[in-house]
Amino acid sequence: MRSKKISYLSTYFLVFLLSISIIFSIEDLEVDLNRDQRDIINIQDKEIDYREKDFKRSIEIFSQLSLLRKNNAVEYFSPISIDGNDAFNEMASQKGWIGNGTVENPLIIDNIGLASGIGVSNTDLHFIIRNLHLQGDGGLGLSISLDNVSNACIYHNSLINTWYGIHLRSSKNNIISDNTLTRATYGIFLESSGSNIISNNTFENSGMMVEGEEIEHYIQTDVYNNIVNNKSLIYWQNKVAITAPAGAGQIFLINSTGIQVTGQILRDTSVGVLTAFSSEVLIHNNSFVENHHGIDVFCSQSVTIRANAVVNNSRFGITFRNSELSTVAHTIIFNNGWGWLPFDVWTGFFERYGLGLYTSHSITIISNTLEFNDQYGVFLKNSTSTNIVRNTIKENDIGVSLWMDEANYIAYNSIYENYIGIYLGLNHPSKMNEIFNNTIINNTDGLYIAHKSAQNVISKNSILSNSNLGIWGTEAFNNIIIRNNIYNNGNYGVELEGSENNSFKYNNFINNNIEGEFQAIDKSGEGNKFTHNHWDDLITPDENEDGIVDISYPTNAVNLDPYPKVSPVVYLLSIPTLIYPNGGETLSGTVAIRWFASIDSLDHQVTYSIQYSANNGTTWDILAANLKKTTYQWNTKLVNNGSLYCVKIHAVSSNGLQEEDISDTFFTINNQILGTTTYSIGFLMFPWAILCLLPMMLIVRFNRVR
Repeated sequence: MRSKKISYLSTYFLVFLLSISIIFSIEDLEVDLNRDQRDIINIQDKEIDYREKDFKRSIEIFSQLSLLRKNNAVEYFSPISIDGNDAFNEMASQKGWIGNGTVENPLIIDNIGLASGIGVSNTDLHFIIRNLHLQGDGGLGLSISLDNVSNACIYHNSLINTWYGIHLRSSKNNIISDNTLTRATYGIFLESSGSNIISNNTFENSGMMVEGEEIEHYIQTDVYNNIVNNKSLIYWQNKVAITAPAGAGQIFLINSTGIQVTGQILRDTSVGVLTAFSSEVLIHNNSFVENHHGIDVFCSQSVTIRANAVVNNSRFGITFRNSELSTVAHTIIFNNGWGWLPFDVWTGFFERYGLGLYTSHSITIISNTLEFNDQYGVFLKNSTSTNIVRNTIKENDIGVSLWMDEANYIAYNSIYENYIGIYLGLNHPSKMNEIFNNTIINNTDGLYIAHKSAQNVISKNSILSNSNLGIWGTEAFNNIIIRNNIYNNGNYGVELEGSENNSFKYNNFINNNIEGEFQAIDKSGEGNKFTHNHWDDLITPDENEDGIVDISYPTNAVNLDPYPKVSPVVYLLSIPTLIYPNGGETLSGTVAIRWFASIDSLDHQVTYSIQYSANNGTTWDILAANLKKTTYQWNTKLVNNGSLYCVKIHAVSSNGLQEEDISDTFFTINNQILGTTTYSIGFLMFPWAILCLLPMMLIVRFNRVR
């Protein structure tokens, strides 16, 4: 009987030890998670914790406010609007505010409740606004607004859920201190306002914004000891050749040179980074997430924005205003511009976009991904000498838009799945731009020329498979459209209306408007010229075999192509635009590499090869060759984990023409290795368990012998 009990005990003990071993094995597996995954988990935990803190902070503010109102009988007023010294004194008398507006005895607006905001304008009286608690609905009505005001002190106020929290316009010599701004799009907005002090304010899901045309609006403001989302607000003036410290909440670079911003995560604030009157700034390897503005560059030059993630910013991702000689490269600009704005954005106020240029010159935009941005992927207004090259621009309302722009170069881009691929002349004419060798595919309309846009050259583009029109012209004048492949568009390859003196020469029109009678239509009359184009629905007769069809191709009753070509006149191979992975992804297991087919204008067979690089393009290895399909299953477990991978698709026609496309930026391969570390502690537990059980086993054996 005793031996059986010992046997049972030994069995239970063994099960216990095996359970401990399994637990340690599981814990060891968790410990062995890849560092990047662990960081992501930590970041997510911190974000959840942060949002809980934000919620608790809001509850705390409301609780304090409720108690304060109950104990102090806070008086509620309608919105307050004060214009001028006399009006201020009169209202102070009516409301019983203490003070007389002098520096020794300032007027004090203290602890009042408001249904809306308070606006003060055109006064130099000394006054204090303090202990106001304002909660809005996110709209424009609730704020503390100063317009042409000096000698104000805005102190210890709480503003929650507003568009503007504290808004200064053309105001100076004011103090804004110890305020709490929560969920305000612009917690403190300084508009053409210099020589103010901004100190000891706390921003939660909010931040500060500065705008103005003159350097004095930026350089004469003292900003210190402010906190944005539990991080420091950096406001640097006149700095040279230094790097921003890690862990900033917002960064302002004013009249500075040689500054580096790297490795930052800037989110949930008014603007991530703003540079003004600065040069030689490097913004590299940062994340700008869920801000109102991602990166704002004003009156600056030689700014390089490289290898950043600019994602989910509510108005725009990146903007250049009155700037020059700068570069944006290898940056993911995704899902920007979808936030609420207070005006009709189509009227010209508050445009939304991924990347925008205003009165900026000689900006290079190269090898970026601009995807799923509201309104515009790339937006240019009154800008010149811009190079937009080798970008992937997809799923925006308008891929590339030019408004009153001249002498820009748009080339080698993959522009697809937008409502309009390229729009020349948004609201105002754009002139003398070159649109060269782009792949414009699977949009609703490929290229739109409008509003008297003129003297643009559109050449060697592949305008393919757009669901409506390939090229659409309304009020387009004196443009040259030459040597393009215009294929497989659902409606006309070209439609013109109200347009004159445009030249269509040596283009291939193939398989457009297959359910209609013609591939192009000119509703403008006879002012446009079509000549020597290839129309695949008219290739005979050619009795003298001179390569020219003996009858004209009609685009309307009077405007004809008198010399239609029998054979395609442009021998082009379109770029095999890479769809996935195109940069920024994290891959594991088996994934499908996908790309758009290359189209050979002479219908030769096309084959593809795939190469990959583990070092961002320094060296390349062959992954597959002689492929005829436009997808390939890649087992990423056969390569090492890494964060600098790229893929290259190389297309070759049977006649020798070649084109290729490369991932816009690097991506990560992260396959968890579940090898020995998965069970290493458990494995060590087994010998230990056996050693511990050995005495029990000997006792059982001894009892059996007895």
